[in-house]
Amino acid sequence: MPGPGEYLPDATEGIVDPADLPKPKIQQRSRMPQKCRCPDCQRPATRHDIRERKLHHLGDPGSGRPVDVRLRYSVHYCCKCNKYWLYP
Repeated sequence: MPGPGEYLPDATEGIVDPADLPKPKIQQRSRMPQKCRCPDCQRPATRHDIRERKLHHLGDPGSGRPVDVRLRYSVHYCCKCNKYWLYP
C-alpha cells in the first residue's frame, strides 16, 4: 500500500487581509431539463422557473485557489398534483 501523498504547504498561511487571498476559480454547472416526470403521478411536467445558487468550495489542491460553483437548476410544476419540485 502506498504511503501518504506529498506535503504541500498552505499558500494562504500568514495572510490576514481577506483582500490578499487568491481569487476563486468559477465553475458553471447546469441541471435544467425542459421536461421531467412528476415524482407522484409520473406525468410529464414542464419547467416553471430557473434558479441559481453559488456554492463555495474551500480549495483546489492543484492550483491552491478556492472554487466557486455557480449551479443553475430548474423548478418544475405538475398541474394535476398542483405541486412544485426541484429537479434532482
